[in-house]
Amino acid sequence: MRSLPAALMTFSLILAGCSTPAIKLPPISPAPTGVTRAGQVIWHDLATRDLDGSRDFYGQLFGWEFEQIGFGPRKYTVIKHDGAVIGGMFRFEAGENANSTGEWLVNLSTPNLDVAVEAVERAGGRIIEPARDYPDRGRAAFVSDDQDALFVLTQSATGDPPGSVVPLGGWLWNELWTHDHDRARAFYTAVFGYGFESPPGPRARAYSILTQAGEPKAGMLELPTVEVRPHWLPFVRVLDVAATVTLAQALQANVLLAPDPNIRDGKIALLQGPTGEPFVVQSYDFE
Repeated sequence: MRSLPAALMTFSLILAGCSTPAIKLPPISPAPTGVTRAGQVIWHDLATRDLDGSRDFYGQLFGWEFEQIGFGPRKYTVIKHDGAVIGGMFRFEAGENANSTGEWLVNLSTPNLDVAVEAVERAGGRIIEPARDYPDRGRAAFVSDDQDALFVLTQSATGDPPGSVVPLGGWLWNELWTHDHDRARAFYTAVFGYGFESPPGPRARAYSILTQAGEPKAGMLELPTVEVRPHWLPFVRVLDVAATVTLAQALQANVLLAPDPNIRDGKIALLQGPTGEPFVVQSYDFE
């Protein structure tokens, strides 16, 4: 049987306890929208071994603010940016595995959670934490695809956040990094009904844009190595990638990929946060 990292076992416990008075997750959309976009990334959570260190790091890097809710072992920290709630983070114990790393977990929207959970199982994924109702949040289930990339299926009680120009320090994009592009395409088509578009060029087969109703929802990249576990990766918009990398290094971040003019025009960098969680920073101009 495949085992879960300590961080994600803790996330299962966080979800399982969300309906108790100890913790109450904020709604996906504070102002109800009544709109659900299947396959849209609507929330991000950070599992971290060092909650204080993570708050300090991301606060200095992106100007995020934080508010703790809940108490005891199920403490949960809400992430805010420019006064708006954009995600959350929680602390986990590494246990016997001293090398357990943090991870950013995405929530993918669905209009019918029970149908989506059944589709995950039929497509070869697994259910880690079954569907539950959560006050104010809606219904959610913690799952993985058939290559062990983890995500949360969420049927938001208030609808999905409206689309808007992403501010600096906001979530710009998300990508699934997978071992087998064709298998991933089949899985996510079965669960979310995505369409796929491939960019021109020699590496077109290794990258796809996941779409719904012609709108881009996320990217999908086939990893060149099996040494990296498949996962969802968030992108944060920044003004100056090089300056952000310099600041991140001063804050003790690990740079996995520095800006390179041959990779996406030198406008991205791949970093690791305080407990090893990967994320991307990217400069992007909205016209």
